[in-house]
Amino acid sequence: MLQKKFIDPQKLVCIFAHPDDEAFGAGGAIAYFAGKIQVEVICVTNGDFPRNKKIGEVRKKELLESAKILGVKKVHFLGFHDGELSLKNYHEVASKVEKILKDVKPDTILTFDQNGVSGHLDHVAVSFVSSYLFERLNFLKNIYYFCEKRGVKKIVGKKYFVYFPEGYSKDEVDWILDVTPFYKIKIKAMKAHVSQRKDFLFLTTFFKKYLKEEYFKIQSK
Repeated sequence: MLQKKFIDPQKLVCIFAHPDDEAFGAGGAIAYFAGKIQVEVICVTNGDFPRNKKIGEVRKKELLESAKILGVKKVHFLGFHDGELSLKNYHEVASKVEKILKDVKPDTILTFDQNGVSGHLDHVAVSFVSSYLFERLNFLKNIYYFCEKRGVKKIVGKKYFVYFPEGYSKDEVDWILDVTPFYKIKIKAMKAHVSQRKDFLFLTTFFKKYLKEEYFKIQSK
């Protein structure tokens, strides 16, 4: 575990856009923290693209199973539609997230970096909403931004459906978690998202060496 700056949280809420973001992204860190403190997850959309209610229900169940594997205490579903986060509903999303945060009173939140990790615009919106609330809620002391690693862009290249931003080098982040002790848990949580098996196989085939470390930028008040 490499750390340049690390504040150990007392209570953590993770804020993501879609079911599977928690496992395919910072799954190792979630398992790491859940073994020590209370961890909850807010999922902003129901993963129903393109507005398919049946798919949304399947993916919600998959997230609940993944969260159980990772040790998450509770999952909050906000019910927005996958692929439709924008300025039109920015403050509605923020209001719903704020209500949960005020109820739970975490000192720390965890979300995507401000590039949305992969450039997915739902991810970017959730990152910005999380940052917006971090600045305004006094009880929030730390925000962890999950980051992509430099080199991943070369693998994804032009195959991704939107612009995929460059990741970060080790010197550019504040905390690197060695996921090795939690790797089996992370993989099991990823497998819980059966409907996303294609993405699971892609990640574990081409990104395997990247899955055992998780990078974070950290801001603290």
